[in-house]
Amino acid sequence: MTKLGLLLSWWKRNLETVHLPTGMAFLFNGHYGEDTLSYDSLGGSDLEIAARLREACLKADFCFYLANLERTVYGDCEVDDSHDCDRPYDRSFEDPGDFHEITHQDGSAAFFTRIVCLDGSEVAQKTEFNENLLIQTDAFREGDPDREEYQGPSEDDHKRSYYDPSDCNHGATTTHYYQRTVGLVYVFIYFLPQYFFLRSLFEFDWPSY
Repeated sequence: MTKLGLLLSWWKRNLETVHLPTGMAFLFNGHYGEDTLSYDSLGGSDLEIAARLREACLKADFCFYLANLERTVYGDCEVDDSHDCDRPYDRSFEDPGDFHEITHQDGSAAFFTRIVCLDGSEVAQKTEFNENLLIQTDAFREGDPDREEYQGPSEDDHKRSYYDPSDCNHGATTTHYYQRTVGLVYVFIYFLPQYFFLRSLFEFDWPSY
């Protein structure tokens, strides 16, 4: 048995005693189209990894799905004097330029835009996802977002910074959008319908240490 197979077997045996999640997600390198997402649409290293995961899941009695993930991160940033301050604008890879660095993160969120079986048949749409269930740690630390929405300070913000120069960046915010494809691996539980399989993956309550 491969190391991956041994890991899945251990995971299944210790699911309840070690308080493990019923499923996790592997972040692929690429992002594949919503309408064409399937096992056959994968390429390169993503296809190689998916093939190993699929084989291991079949042998260990796990389920394996594909999903497109959208993650948003939002917070404060420095004021961009090259744009009208109080007018929001979008920047993407079609609009080249540097993205605004988030200087103070206020929060983040992630959800699956679409979940499919390996043959491309749809399982679910627009489902919230707990980022702690990503297999890779700090999966989004490197790499630019796919898109951002920048919002400059309002007129009131400018007045505040006039009287308090140390607050010159007050009111400038940005939201970064990341779009990725993931492989979903989770334990097959015979007596639960598919809907509850997915809920157990997305709503797992991680213990606090």
